[in-house]
Amino acid sequence: MRVFTGTLSDGRTAADERVRVIPEEDGLRIVHIDEGREEVWPRDVLVTSGPLLKGHDTLLSHRDRPGTRLHVPDPALSGILLHRVPRLGSRAHHRRILLPLVGLAMVVAAVSAFLLLSDFSPSRIIAGMIPEQARTAMGDMLARSLAGKGGFCNNPAGNRALEHIVKRLAGNVPGGARPYRVRVARMDIINAFTVPGRQIVVSERLVTMTDSAEELAGVIAHEMGHAMEIHPETSLVRSLGISTAI
Repeated sequence: MRVFTGTLSDGRTAADERVRVIPEEDGLRIVHIDEGREEVWPRDVLVTSGPLLKGHDTLLSHRDRPGTRLHVPDPALSGILLHRVPRLGSRAHHRRILLPLVGLAMVVAAVSAFLLLSDFSPSRIIAGMIPEQARTAMGDMLARSLAGKGGFCNNPAGNRALEHIVKRLAGNVPGGARPYRVRVARMDIINAFTVPGRQIVVSERLVTMTDSAEELAGVIAHEMGHAMEIHPETSLVRSLGISTAI
């Protein structure tokens, strides 16, 4: 019986919980190390925002728990899951990505006449109609692409401090009750990025360069403003040329 170690996030906070993951025939048995309890994720609730690749980290979500993320860095688990749950692979994932895009095309066709008479930005209006699931999926892929091989930092104390900052900021902005996900990536640049789905990526070097928590909070607040105004989604729509086409 293989036992893997990983982290579990409930999507409501920036903190990650340490877990052990045991692959079984009917799904995954997850042992919460600090709480001393177990649970089983059946095969049919295992979902991914991106295709599961053999020999890479495993990043899973629970179908019935939006925002939940299970991360196992050991590449051996991905091979086991691809053998037992083939739908987590790239072929099935491509089909899932196409469905939201088809839905988006239908929305564009339905509102094109309205947009011709509207004073608002067509790109922004279309971006606001992108399904939430598609925004999250695109944001996850872009965030991982930005992080690259360095991946994301997983320091418990740092996560708690980041969670405190995000909670405080979210309570002071319109729509703050909606979850924001902020992660620190090991990038050799000093910058922060907002990607679709209210997700923010901050470089580790930027964090170390800030002189105080308030200075870091100012950076995150600026990026939350972009997320609130759906600027990343709008930029994607504009780059695809959809608004120009209509």
